[in-house]
Amino acid sequence: MTVVAGFRCTDGVLLAADSLIGFDDDSVQTYESKIFCINPELDIYLAYAGDANFAKEYVRELENATAGKTAISKLN
Repeated sequence: MTVVAGFRCTDGVLLAADSLIGFDDDSVQTYESKIFCINPELDIYLAYAGDANFAKEYVRELENATAGKTAISKLN
């Protein structure tokens, strides 16, 4: 079971997640981060629960979609 939590604080957001990665057949387990930095210029981060392969593909799509964007370009 995955646990992901986000808390809005006065000076930012705190993201937390467990790191156990399981697979469909439950025969193999490994540990890795479930929190990704998508675009630090725009303060875009992602924490996921569920299929790790899907999440990683989604992260790549989000990184490509936000590549080269900055907080200033967000206004235009």
